[in-house]
Amino acid sequence: SWDNVGLLVDPPMLGDAPAPYNILLTNDLTEKVAMEALRKKANVIVSYHPTPFRKSNRFDRSDVTARIVLALAKHDIAVYSPHVCLDCAVGGINDWILQAFGVTSSQPVTVRPVDADGTGIGRKAALPAEMTVKEAVEKVKAHFKLSHVRVGAPISAMPEEP
Repeated sequence: SWDNVGLLVDPPMLGDAPAPYNILLTNDLTEKVAMEALRKKANVIVSYHPTPFRKSNRFDRSDVTARIVLALAKHDIAVYSPHVCLDCAVGGINDWILQAFGVTSSQPVTVRPVDADGTGIGRKAALPAEMTVKEAVEKVKAHFKLSHVRVGAPISAMPEEP
């Protein structure tokens, strides 16, 4: 109930937009991304993190979120955010992250009465094998195609054995 998911900007012309829609996919809807959507003539932006996140009583150009919403609505660009829905889904973001560690089966941490089979908040799973923190970091780097990962302590301070 605290999350803001679904169709967040619903411009009046969306139903009249030519099919197929030109969809821009992003993790975070920033002003730079909004300007890219305008340049690329997108009809819809699917943003993992919701923008706007909170309800607003006014849309004033001094506010970055208001500027984004006003510009997109002016150009008939819809905004949709799946956020936590994608986290909770079977095969969603959390299951994809667990794949970095070779996990093939997981269960939700919290299941609510409204959740379908296998869906729910968070994921828990057993690792297929023990691994050191350094090995886990290397798996994360490979899975996300990252050159660096920040850890709460230097790798040299981490125990080598699980």
